[in-house]
Amino acid sequence: MAGLYLLILLVLFSDFVLSNRMLYGSDTLQAVVYFRSFYVHAVHDGTFPTWSPYLFGGMPYVDAFHSDIFYPFTIMKFLLPLHRSRGWELILHGLLAGMNMYAAARGWRLSRLSATIAGLAYMLAPYLISMVHPGHDGKFYVTAWFPLGFLFLKRIWDHGRTRDMAIFALIVGTIILTPHVQMAYFTLWAYAAYSIYRIVRGWLDTKTLPWAAAFGSLGAVFLAVGISAIQFYPSYFYVKEHSPRAGEGRGYEYAASWSLHPEEAVSEVVPEFAGVASTESNTYWGRNFFKDNSEYGGLIALLLAVYCVFRTRFRDRWFFFGLGLFALFYALGAHTPVFTVFYHVVPNVKQLRAPSMIMFQYVFAISLCAGAAVDSLLQRAPEDRGARSSRLLWYIAGGLGLVTLLISIAPGAMLGVYRALVYSDITPDRVAVLEAHRDTIVLGFWAATLLAVGTAFLTRQLARTAALWALAGLAALILIDTARMNWTFIGTVDLQRYFPDDPVVDFLKAQPQPIRVLPVPGGFRTNYFALNGIAELTGYHGNQLGSYDDFMGGTGQPRMFSRQALDLSAVDYLVFRRGANLQQDPADPGVEKVYDRNNVVVFRNLRALPRARLVNCWELHEPSDSLYSRLFESDFDYRRCALVEAPLPFSSRSDTATPGAAAITGYELEAIMV
Repeated sequence: MAGLYLLILLVLFSDFVLSNRMLYGSDTLQAVVYFRSFYVHAVHDGTFPTWSPYLFGGMPYVDAFHSDIFYPFTIMKFLLPLHRSRGWELILHGLLAGMNMYAAARGWRLSRLSATIAGLAYMLAPYLISMVHPGHDGKFYVTAWFPLGFLFLKRIWDHGRTRDMAIFALIVGTIILTPHVQMAYFTLWAYAAYSIYRIVRGWLDTKTLPWAAAFGSLGAVFLAVGISAIQFYPSYFYVKEHSPRAGEGRGYEYAASWSLHPEEAVSEVVPEFAGVASTESNTYWGRNFFKDNSEYGGLIALLLAVYCVFRTRFRDRWFFFGLGLFALFYALGAHTPVFTVFYHVVPNVKQLRAPSMIMFQYVFAISLCAGAAVDSLLQRAPEDRGARSSRLLWYIAGGLGLVTLLISIAPGAMLGVYRALVYSDITPDRVAVLEAHRDTIVLGFWAATLLAVGTAFLTRQLARTAALWALAGLAALILIDTARMNWTFIGTVDLQRYFPDDPVVDFLKAQPQPIRVLPVPGGFRTNYFALNGIAELTGYHGNQLGSYDDFMGGTGQPRMFSRQALDLSAVDYLVFRRGANLQQDPADPGVEKVYDRNNVVVFRNLRALPRARLVNCWELHEPSDSLYSRLFESDFDYRRCALVEAPLPFSSRSDTATPGAAAITGYELEAIMV
């Protein structure tokens, strides 16, 4: 089975496999290329990095998350070239997703053929594969391990063996180390829900409470937290106290951002409906800022799951029906009360965002139920034998066909009705995208109808004869159903094209070190100079120090060009690219041009303050949030005085005594000697 899954993945990723190019990922190119390169080079130089000095004035490396630092498969970064390791990691985790889903299905006592269908549906779900395009590797990893954790959790409840508890703890610890803490948190919700379900089921079956399994599974979770503490512990406190999400978070709207909307809900049946943004085109007209992935779980899996719930005797079908429905309702964010309740009741939800991430549980639920449906059909259970058994899917196909016919006859009118009833505040630019995308939506409805008819027909054939050709037909439909979306999200790039060698790097490295630069936005790839070992004033990360965000005026860093920010941050050079962000030389007496070559211009900041200095004037501020507004007031002498956050054991002071001198005598990755 592993060979079949691997062959399918190699074909799907053939552009990467058969080339020497890098698998495209937007976040990978913006941030993770630097994260991984910095990590590998530091370790090769004999240092394990806990501090990253090259972005946002410096920030914690482990605490603030810089990709998969302690995750076991991070070893591949050291074994393969940077531009190849990520692609092979994702192919490997795609295989793990399929095999782990297969193992979970077998754990629920499905036949090998039925488990194969479940694993195929899960492995190829566009929800998983589409994460390649935005570069959301941590989500990919969690999704791959999730079924295996469920399998060993089930074994704990079935048998109560210590060995299963230990393996479950290892799996959950690995999930936390991915290190996508939000997805790991969602994972624990699902495992907790199943544990509660088994407690209730055990009581109804035997009138006793399975305390051993309950305490065993809970203890395994605590052990998992211990296994992952090297990443989890510092990161938990960083998020709670130092990140931009610290405190009460950024409010309800922020927490609900990047949720699903009704358009994406319809796209669970017709994936083309809401559209997506890829490197080649943008057909997304929904309500998120943009959409470069898909939460589509697969129509074939969904139809078979519906059949499982209403036409089979799979014992856990109602639990997984509830799990999938909950995931969908939570992912819809503010459109349902589920997310609102969790926001106000469940700890730490206020620090999270993008509730749509939870859709991996929906995909797992429908994939497992799809396998259970096929298993029931192959066994020709009594409930599958009559003509009535497949009517449900024919009814669904008929209803979908009716909608398809109506939207084919009058697409403008039907979409107009949708907009009037559901999306009345659509903006003109999104209307334009929708109109341009209309024919694709119609074709999507026809594809969904044909797939539904094919599923209903093949399901009926399995019910009659359990013919293997019908099972192969269902597998083929899964391949067709998912491929039409998955190809959209897989592409390759030449890493050198995004991070080409530029002589300006040699010029800057030739200056007395250490230096810090401000690459003016629009001229270079984000983190370009950090990748080349030159500290940047800003950069791209997303979890930089909250205090640094406050200093720079918020997440958009609107103060980056202010004289106070440039001088206090010891920005030695401003780097422009002519045409992109420089029409004429800046008229600022505090800078001088020192480099002009290949349309790249560098100005030295003549007023940059040294990184280490002594002051004899300071103001104490309480509350501390007034500190940054005071810093940028025109009457504050930021060059001579400092601002101090309360509480500290001294008060404000100002005198005219000349301070002593301070000098940096050693500057290393993990230590600065002053």
